[in-house]
Amino acid sequence: MKLSRPVLAAATAGAIIAGSYTAADSTPVFAPLVEETTDTVADTGTPSETEADSDSDTGTDAQDTTDGQASNEAPTADAEKPEAGETAEGADNADAPEGSDSEPNVADQPANPSEMRKLTKAPLQVGSKAAQSWFGAEGVEAWEVWSESMNRWIPVAIIPATGPDKTTRIPNAPTLYMLNGAGGAEQDADWVDVGKAHKYFPGKGVNVVIPMEGAFSYYVDWLTDGDELKKKSPYFKGAQKWTTFLGRELREPVEGYLTADASKRGVVGMSMSATSSLLLAQHYPGEYQAVGSFSGCAATSTPFPWVFSSLTVNRAAYEPTYSSVTPADMWGPMGSPYNRYNDALVNAEKLKGSALYISNASGLAAAEDMFGYRLNHGQNSMNAYTGSMTTTVEGGVIEAATNSCTHDLRAKLNSLDIPAHYEFKNAGTHSWPVWRDDMKRSWEKVIGPALLGDKFVAPSKEETVPESSSWNANKSSQ
Repeated sequence: MKLSRPVLAAATAGAIIAGSYTAADSTPVFAPLVEETTDTVADTGTPSETEADSDSDTGTDAQDTTDGQASNEAPTADAEKPEAGETAEGADNADAPEGSDSEPNVADQPANPSEMRKLTKAPLQVGSKAAQSWFGAEGVEAWEVWSESMNRWIPVAIIPATGPDKTTRIPNAPTLYMLNGAGGAEQDADWVDVGKAHKYFPGKGVNVVIPMEGAFSYYVDWLTDGDELKKKSPYFKGAQKWTTFLGRELREPVEGYLTADASKRGVVGMSMSATSSLLLAQHYPGEYQAVGSFSGCAATSTPFPWVFSSLTVNRAAYEPTYSSVTPADMWGPMGSPYNRYNDALVNAEKLKGSALYISNASGLAAAEDMFGYRLNHGQNSMNAYTGSMTTTVEGGVIEAATNSCTHDLRAKLNSLDIPAHYEFKNAGTHSWPVWRDDMKRSWEKVIGPALLGDKFVAPSKEETVPESSSWNANKSSQ
């Protein structure tokens, strides 16, 4: 028996809202969940972003929940590797993977000198084999950076910092790393193609760097061996060592090429990667001066957030069943030391010193979710109808669930006297209109001032997200 994705999302949302508690106050190490639900699985289910785009600039059709899994043929990695040492991958996939009983200190790792080179051919979407749409976008440079830990080239989009004329490159500028959500560029649901970062950041005086691989990875170092992961998923091309790549392999070559200010950087994420942005700053304390987390769930090591992440990573599988790809592949057993090391709620104290922007909508439908709005902004009747149904139903319950998680994070940070700028939107679903607003809002309110200081220039009135009663900064929407 299979359950529909909205049903699983609704069940998870209800469970989290009814029974979530602050993970930092819990001390037991929980055993893994019993895998009794093999036959009770969403077709492609996850509480991740309902990738719906109602962009009025393009008038394109909605990108709702197409997971790009028409084909289960794994993508080929045709890039040559440089002469370098062999990768060190994790242990075999077992009930308790090697490393799950320890908490590494990746911040002590030295930077691993990496290479980067121009990307001359568009990477392919997984499943459909169509070219990823971000490639060739105006103002976006396509590069790939060698990852020693993952033993392959990783595609990266770069938007260099420019001055007010939006063309003159600026040296010694800060760098903002933007992490894609669950489907990422592999499903054409990234910060360029749908988020329109390349339309917003030119002229802002900040470099923008977006890794264009990592779908369903949570951007962490997985414990399960890369060869084993390739058997499970067409999205996993080998080892998944994203904490190491982002913190110790990507930054040096990219920031060197950009002649960036290595003392000023930020990271933002949405949905799945809203957890990742928090974790990256926690794993490398003091190295990210600004952090944005939009519509995410900081906790990972307690029962309901564990289920939440289960539904996300399971989408990556060739055959999505509850046990195909699980959080245990990433973190070992639920509640294990390595799982708790990758729980952003447990480690909230490590965010001290970073400027924080944390946001969530309520899950109630907003104007952008309505059939009429979509129809008036270039979508045909069928796409407007299906897109509206997807975001108002599925996107609504997912956003309600992450809203509960975000309130847990707010309570924990308040208890630690760690300041943050909160935005709880009274209306909005788990969808791109909310995150595009957050991209702009976070830059205006927190990230821009934190990275640029006295050099920060407030965006023009045309670019500013209008003040609205629906944005209740530092207040609760419940």
